[in-house]
Amino acid sequence: FNALMLAILNENLKNIKLLVQCGCSINIEELYSTPCVAKQLAKYPEIERILWNERTRAKNLKELCRLRIRSALGQRLWKKTSLLPLPIRIKDFIALKELFVSCEEQQQVTLTRLPRTNIQAIQS
Repeated sequence: FNALMLAILNENLKNIKLLVQCGCSINIEELYSTPCVAKQLAKYPEIERILWNERTRAKNLKELCRLRIRSALGQRLWKKTSLLPLPIRIKDFIALKELFVSCEEQQQVTLTRLPRTNIQAIQS
């Protein structure tokens, strides 16, 4: 199994979208050849739609460059990206910082909402 398959099996739409945006490999044939993943895809057509849209979507030059650079850097992207002799804005782009910042912001919103919900539940 790979990360995409695990996200599909766990019905984690947020992680599926994140993996797709990060440029994970989408091999539809492999997904359908794995029975438990194929079952999930049949159960949730939204997941299949996201995967097909991303696989067939033409990427712009900026996206292609980012994918190629990330591929060349290999593992430990964040550390390697920070060492590149490039402006911070380009380093952030290569590292997909905009995706992770939005995830962190969403987590902060969730975390700030949780205590209120718990207090409201206690007061009820």
